[in-house]
Amino acid sequence: MNIRNLLQSCVISLCGLAIVSCGGGRSVTPTPPPPLDTKAPELNFNPSNLTVVSTETGSSTLTATDNVGITTGPDISCTNAGAFSGGLFTAPSTTTNLTVECTATASDAADNEGTATLTVTVTPNTTPPAVSRTVTQIAFIDEMTVDDENFNINLEFYRNEAYEAGLSTEANPEYYTFMVINPNNDPNVSAPLWVWLHGGAQGYFDELGAYQSYKTQDENSWNHEESFDGLWQNITVRTIQNGQLIDNTLKRRIQEGYRILVVSYSDHDWYSGLGTIYPNNPANPDAQVNGLQATMAAIDYTAANYPTTHAWLHGTSAGSIGAWSATLSYQLEGRPVTGLIGDSGALVETSDAIFDAYLETGQLNYDASWRPEGIQEKVGYFANLENQVHPKAQINTNDFRASPGLWIAGLSDPALAANLNPVQEAIDAGFDNNAEYLMSGVNQAINDQIDSPHELHFLPNTGHVPTNKEGSANELVNNFIDKVLATNPPSF
Repeated sequence: MNIRNLLQSCVISLCGLAIVSCGGGRSVTPTPPPPLDTKAPELNFNPSNLTVVSTETGSSTLTATDNVGITTGPDISCTNAGAFSGGLFTAPSTTTNLTVECTATASDAADNEGTATLTVTVTPNTTPPAVSRTVTQIAFIDEMTVDDENFNINLEFYRNEAYEAGLSTEANPEYYTFMVINPNNDPNVSAPLWVWLHGGAQGYFDELGAYQSYKTQDENSWNHEESFDGLWQNITVRTIQNGQLIDNTLKRRIQEGYRILVVSYSDHDWYSGLGTIYPNNPANPDAQVNGLQATMAAIDYTAANYPTTHAWLHGTSAGSIGAWSATLSYQLEGRPVTGLIGDSGALVETSDAIFDAYLETGQLNYDASWRPEGIQEKVGYFANLENQVHPKAQINTNDFRASPGLWIAGLSDPALAANLNPVQEAIDAGFDNNAEYLMSGVNQAINDQIDSPHELHFLPNTGHVPTNKEGSANELVNNFIDKVLATNPPSF
C-alpha cells in the first residue's frame, strides 16, 4: 500500500478526549475520559477555630463574614439551627461551641453546591464598653443659699439636655439633672467630691407595655426629670427629722466640708444604662436608657468646674449598683475614683434562687409578673451577669483593687429577703439568712483577695440603707474613708 492509501485508511479523531487509531490491522482500546469536575467550591475558613466576642448586650448580633471568618466568594451562606438569620449571627451570652454550616452556591453550570463546617467558640465580652458621654449640653438652671442652724451651703442646679428622661416626649421634653452642694457657700473652695446616687428600685415595660417594678411604684416612678426641689428634698428628708439633723453619712460629709453631687435617677435603670433603646417604651419608642452616661457626665462636669481633691461614690439601694458601674468604668479609663460605698445593694449571681422561691408567692415586694430578665434587657451590659463585670467577678478574675469598695448589708433588710426563710440554696451553702447568702460571693471574693482594699460588713438587726440612718454603718464609712486616705490616693 502506498503512502497515500495509508493516510486515507487512517482517521484521527479528537472529539472529546478519545483518540482512535487505525492502520496496520491493529486497534487501540479507547481511554475513558476523566469525569467532569464535580468538586464543590472550596470553603476557606480562616482561622478554622476562632473566638467570637459578644458586644455590650452579651447576646450580640455579629455579621457572619466579619466575625466568623468566611473568606471565600460572594456565593456563600451560613446557617446554624436558627443562629443565622438574614446573614446575621446572634451570639449567645454564655460560653459555648456552635457548629456553623456554610454552603457554597454554584457560580456557573460546571459547579455544584458544597458544604463545610466551622466550630466557633462564643464567649462573653468581659471588658466593659467605653462610656460615651457629653457635657456640652449641660446648662445652669438655678441656685439657692441655705444658711441656718443646720447648714451653711450653696445649691446649684443643672440640666443636661443631651440625655432625656425615660418618659420624655417631644411635646413635654424632660432631661437628666444634677445638684451641686457647695460647702460654706463657696463654689470656689477646694474640697473632696461626694457623689450620692439615691435609691428607687428599678423598673421596665414588658412586651404588653405594662410597667413592672416594686408593688409601691409605677411607670412614673423615677422615669421623669428630677426638679431642683426634688433633689434638695432627697437630701433634706434624709438629713433632717423633726427639725433636727440626723447623724448619718450625708450629714457628716456636708458638715465636714465635702462638696456633694446629687445625681438624678430618670431611667429607673440602676444608673447603668449606656444609651441603648428603652424597650417597649409606650411614651417614646425612640427613648434611650442613659443612666450611666448622665451620671458620669455630671461627675465629669463637676470635677472639671469645681476645685476637687478626691471623688467618692456613695450608692444606696439601687444606687449601689450604679455606683459600681461608674467606679469600674472610671478605672478602665485610667482615672479611678477614690472609693466606693455600696449600701444595701450589688449585682450578685445568687439572686435567682430568691426569685425562684418567692416571686410567685407574692412575698417579695414585686408583682408576680415581674421578671429579672426584663430589667437586664433594659439596662444592658452592666446588668448581664454573664459579662462578669459584677463586683465578685471583677475582684476574683481581674484582681480589681484600683478603687477600694465598702459594701454594707443589713441582716434584717427585706430588700435582701432577710425577713423570709432562707432558700434551700442558702441552707445548702451553710447560711441561715438570705441577705448573707446573697452577698456571700462578694464576701468570699474579698476574703480570697490577698491584702484586699475592700470590705463587706453584715450588720445584725439592721434594715435597708443604714447609711441614711443613725447607727454603726456611719462609723464604718468614717473608718473606711480614713483607711483609704491613709494610702495617699491620687487626686481625681
